[in-house]
Amino acid sequence: MDFVVFSDDYGRHPSSCQHLFNLISEKRKVLWVNTVGLRVPSISKGYDFKRSLEKIISWFHPLKKIHGNLYVLSPFMLPFQGNTFANFINKYSVILNIRLFKKLLGFKDIITWTTVPNISDVAGKLRESLIIYNCTDDYSLWPGGNRDLILSQENNLLKKTDFVLASSESLVDHCKKINPNTYLYPHAVDLKHFSKSTRDHIPHELKPVPHPIIGFFGLLYEKINFNLIVKIARSYPDTSIVLIGKQGIDLSYLKNEKNIVLLGPVQFDELPSYAVHFDVGLMPYVLDDEIKKSAPLKLKEYLALGLPVVSVEVKDVKSYADFVYIARNNNDFIAKVRQALSEKNPDLRKARREAVKGETWEKRVESLEDILLNKYGIHL
Repeated sequence: MDFVVFSDDYGRHPSSCQHLFNLISEKRKVLWVNTVGLRVPSISKGYDFKRSLEKIISWFHPLKKIHGNLYVLSPFMLPFQGNTFANFINKYSVILNIRLFKKLLGFKDIITWTTVPNISDVAGKLRESLIIYNCTDDYSLWPGGNRDLILSQENNLLKKTDFVLASSESLVDHCKKINPNTYLYPHAVDLKHFSKSTRDHIPHELKPVPHPIIGFFGLLYEKINFNLIVKIARSYPDTSIVLIGKQGIDLSYLKNEKNIVLLGPVQFDELPSYAVHFDVGLMPYVLDDEIKKSAPLKLKEYLALGLPVVSVEVKDVKSYADFVYIARNNNDFIAKVRQALSEKNPDLRKARREAVKGETWEKRVESLEDILLNKYGIHL
């Protein structure tokens, strides 16, 4: 049994889906299909323009072997969600490309796995044995997306999906309304990766940055509360606020804050060697409906590093309330940062690591194996 996977572009960022299929590809062949995004790209936005250009270039070499059994396919697709002509072209471009390369690569029976709802017209047309929807977000609430279209696509997908794996309790409730075969499938963590770094080595970009360091890593985009970050920087002028990640929006104004450091993106392989130098890890999200339903992957990565974490009040974060400073509002967030900075108990660092000891991607693969075997008699 092999897999055809629809998700974000492979390699863009270390998503939960990418972690899973790096492991699954050790046992099974995987064809990862890069799809168009859920929002129409804006040429006026440099980030969107760069992504669009990368996609166009990829069409000239549509198949790429990543390692072992893992291949990435970039079929031609028009970036116009909801346009009848574009939908027709995209649907058959994807189907024909997959059928061609599936045959060339010797794929046998396949399972279709998707983390995105906009392939609802393709799912079921690939002669697959099963369709699995791994719901990691309420995509209808994404900035720049067509809410009604995305909801329609997701409802269609949920009706034809054999079962759903949802990353948070709120998303389980959301998906169960249409597909009762929905299971909680939380994000995990690459424990070995995040536990291996020590403070003995300091990356050269961090050497001039004074402690204490209040840090964040991840995409710097609309869902991050930068007004709150500025308030934290001004409330604690003797600290350094270090932000690691790609900029999805204009953040040039942050350079006016003397203690905010924008490091830019860091490769996932090197990320722990930077983040281990944080004295506090931040989860300063804009607390909208989408974030309330989410279960941020970042939390478990911070905890694997043993870091004190200050987070907005998200339902799935509360299960780690003994190890996280959870803030009710912006003023409380700033106060909780002070508590985290003053933390001196080394046993808490060890306890945080222990709290996520069983939350590994290997365990998630095992739980997927259990579902496939017990419900469908399929060995992974």
